Amino acid sequence: ISCVTGVQTCALPIFYVAPKFGCPTKNIHPCECLEGSDEGISVVCDNTNLASMSVGLSLLEQKKMKVLRLKNCNIEKLYGDVFRNLNVTSLIIEDTPIVEISNDTFLVVGPTIKRLEIRNSRLAVFPTEAFKSLSNVQNLIIDHSKLTEIPSNAFKGLYKLKEVQLSNANIATPHKDSFGGLDGHMTHLRLYRNNITEILEGTFDFGTMLELLDLAHNRLLGLKPTYFKPLTRIRRLNL
Repeated sequence: ISCVTGVQTCALPIFYVAPKFGCPTKNIHPCECLEGSDEGISVVCDNTNLASMSVGLSLLEQKKMKVLRLKNCNIEKLYGDVFRNLNVTSLIIEDTPIVEISNDTFLVVGPTIKRLEIRNSRLAVFPTEAFKSLSNVQNLIIDHSKLTEIPSNAFKGLYKLKEVQLSNANIATPHKDSFGGLDGHMTHLRLYRNNITEILEGTFDFGTMLELLDLAHNRLLGLKPTYFKPLTRIRRLNL
């Protein structure tokens, strides 16, 4: 430490502390590590296909990933072991024409995922079986898809789920038990910009902890106030 005589000014040494998780030195083409952090590395796979991406990601099996982002990829079906032995906190898939997610997609990796986003896809069928592996997911977002239905018990077993967003799709009236099994867990539900025409009695029975419900820009013909009676903690209701 050096100080200027007669002036109370000191030049303190600067120490660089490397993040706990740093980018690998080896090439993970076609993917790229953007940065490291104490929470994990951030990786993007851009404009590639499933086979090529699998090769790059296989080199990251010992790495903790804070974010894995797939964008502009030529992938219509997610299946197999592409994510099998990875450790991923946030998985974001965007601008990729995914139509189908097979039941085995999130085996092994599933419990590590806390946030899943699928944006601008062609997903037409809600992948209930595949999502059963996401036992620790807290945020599930599917925006701009071809979904037409939320199946019964679509989120069964996802006991840590706090936020669901299924927006900008063609979802019709949810089943009475579409959200079955989520009692006392979820705080945010966004279903805006769909084709919902009515809400069945009992649909929101799960919502004792729900703080936000967004049903804007649907085709609702009428609602009975009693349907919202279970929502004792609601702070924002957007119709």
